[in-house]
Amino acid sequence: MESPGDAASAGLHESAAESTADDGGTRRRGRAPVRLLAAAALIAVLAGAGSGGWLLYQRHEKDVAAQQALSAAENFVVMLTSVDSNTLDKHVADVLDGSTGDFSEKYAKTVSGQHHQHVVENKVTTHGKVVESAVKSVSANKVQVLLMVDQSVTSSANPEPYIDRSRVKVTMQKVNGRWLASDVELL
Repeated sequence: MESPGDAASAGLHESAAESTADDGGTRRRGRAPVRLLAAAALIAVLAGAGSGGWLLYQRHEKDVAAQQALSAAENFVVMLTSVDSNTLDKHVADVLDGSTGDFSEKYAKTVSGQHHQHVVENKVTTHGKVVESAVKSVSANKVQVLLMVDQSVTSSANPEPYIDRSRVKVTMQKVNGRWLASDVELL
């Protein structure tokens, strides 16, 4: 038989055990929201870093596209505005190789026939020089470039060179890894 002290002692042990069980459960339950918040914060930080990294990468890609297209546009316009009547066929082939789309088709039609004959008969020679250039708009595969061009022109009728100044807008299109002129517009 139990004595009253034993019963009280047993009750005290049960209460202590329940209290310990309750505290452990409370501690475990108290840690779960903290862990969830920490995990959510970590996910948010990683997502922010990932999207920030992606935006930096896209900006870098546009900067690279702008630089490559600007350089290609400058080279193309110098080639386009530098003509020697003695090497006109090579000049036409080079311009067609550096262009695409509508511009390429229009240029091929323009230089054939009378224009070609006029340049050869009058011994026309021109030398183009880009004075200023800037990127107007840029995407990964299409860049618009504005250029100021000085073109020195001579012919059999005018052997003394004169300077023809032009403002040009060139649209460069990336085709098979090359930047080609898809549109050339005098401004």
